[in-house]
Amino acid sequence: MRILNETETLSWLSDRGIGSAKLHKEPGPGWRRHDFILSTEFNQRARLAQFAVPFPYVEDEVLLIFAEVGIFPSFERPYMLKLLRDQEDDHEPLDEREGHLFASSEFDRCEALCAHCLNSLFSFILTYSRHGVQIQVDHDDGVTIFIKEEFTEQFAELVEALESCKA
Repeated sequence: MRILNETETLSWLSDRGIGSAKLHKEPGPGWRRHDFILSTEFNQRARLAQFAVPFPYVEDEVLLIFAEVGIFPSFERPYMLKLLRDQEDDHEPLDEREGHLFASSEFDRCEALCAHCLNSLFSFILTYSRHGVQIQVDHDDGVTIFIKEEFTEQFAELVEALESCKA
């Protein structure tokens, strides 16, 4: 995992032709959108982390961006987040280093950070480097999946799996 600042995060997105990593905003032209509300049940939240990250037929980098933190401080577990991030020896605050880039060999770490985000009610965005998939989760349990039109068929199974976690 590499932790990126805002400039590095925007550069990574731009290099891959992705125009935006903002909540509720389409990443660029030619993306299909799927929206649903995530179940509040713990097991469904854990399933979302499992389905969203390590789908095995994609060898890809994944960029996890913390979009909003601190909305519900009573749900946050700062010590756990510190443990998940300290392996990189980066102690900068999330608002300065919000991008977390994972290689395909690190999907287990990405899944753990994703699960932590879900349980802490952080808003976050997962973007896959080559396959035109972006998953946005907001602190109100709204989930938006954007898929580039040319990959819609390839990722129909992913959309179905993610939607099985809805309320």
